[in-house]
Amino acid sequence: MKPRRLLDIATGVALGRLHHKQKFRLAAVGIRGEDGVIVSSYNGAPSEPEWKHHAESRLCMKLTPDSVVAVVRVHADGTWALGKPCDGCQKCLHRRGVKRVYYTISPGEFGVMSL
Repeated sequence: MKPRRLLDIATGVALGRLHHKQKFRLAAVGIRGEDGVIVSSYNGAPSEPEWKHHAESRLCMKLTPDSVVAVVRVHADGTWALGKPCDGCQKCLHRRGVKRVYYTISPGEFGVMSL
């Protein structure tokens, strides 16, 4: 699947979970390396934010080695913002054997990291 298509799917997941009081939402979508199944997750809403509640960390539980992941940060109007995984989430994705992560940078722009 092309990176832009995967990011668009993640955008849909994020916007589907966006509440009217939120300024933005983060979501992550992965294609599992084992069977090609698309899995998704979004940020939790804990009282104390920590990386284990991030969309990428929550997605890790659903991934297999050689997975590809897309992470988006979406404003309420649908535009992208910087959604690069934090250090804790990068380590989690690396431990799960994820081979590539695409992430939003700004409207219409995305980056890629190989783990």
